Amino acid sequence: MRYYTREWYELSQTENRLRYLKKLPPGTWSDREIRALYRRELEAYVRMQQEDWEAWALQQSEELRKEWPFDPAEAAEWFRSDYRGGCRFAGEIYPAWLTERVDKRLLAMRYVPSELWPRLQTELRKAQRKLKSMEEAIRDHAAREERTIPEKVSQGFRLHDAMLLSLRRKGSEVSFLFNNGGVVEDLGRPYQRLTFRGVSLFEREPGIVLRPRLRDNAASPVQIEGGPVSEWISDWSLIYRELYRTEEGYEIRMMLRGRNRIRYITLRCREIGIEYGVEPESA
Repeated sequence: MRYYTREWYELSQTENRLRYLKKLPPGTWSDREIRALYRRELEAYVRMQQEDWEAWALQQSEELRKEWPFDPAEAAEWFRSDYRGGCRFAGEIYPAWLTERVDKRLLAMRYVPSELWPRLQTELRKAQRKLKSMEEAIRDHAAREERTIPEKVSQGFRLHDAMLLSLRRKGSEVSFLFNNGGVVEDLGRPYQRLTFRGVSLFEREPGIVLRPRLRDNAASPVQIEGGPVSEWISDWSLIYRELYRTEEGYEIRMMLRGRNRIRYITLRCREIGIEYGVEPESA
């Protein structure tokens, strides 16, 4: 990738994580105080989820409200799950200067002791300055892409966070099957296929292993009305892409994320076929 590089991605993730950290009041923060803070944060989270549910419920039918009532125990488990993940992966999420000096339980609740707050602000500003120049270049590229790429092709690549289910190559043709979460015209058929014809270059970083599986949506309170009862999902998603016009057709660079890893696929082709609402027999 020329713009959506690993350096940019890691820096943007660091900036985002530092930006949402909160400042703790001065104090020693003993084990008992941390456990008390945990209880307060848990209670506040459940209250916030209930307020969100009540706002949602005002716009729903009585039947739907009864079918999907607010469950404080479920909301509490969401908080606990996020907290457990924060404790487990603190070393991967935050820089060493934080993890070496801050209790991972505080970081899992996104708190930083007051004595480290000045350094946090310095590091955050440093990351933001570097990101600013990188993102100016990304905006310039997006403007060029808008001018040079046909609208039909651009629309076909509106696939941010779409799950990659399969990748198949036959001769000079490569096809990708995505679960794009459904389109407005056809919520019940969320699959989209991109077919690249006349492929002259195909580069795929090692480590992209696709193991699609069926997910049952019937018991989900967030299932979209008219959406699929079950659907194919995957651990790998397309998060960013770059499109370029070439003399022979197109160059496409894709950034994929799976299991906390970033991998790239690059290809050049003569033309691109786009199919919406396809019906895969299996992924």
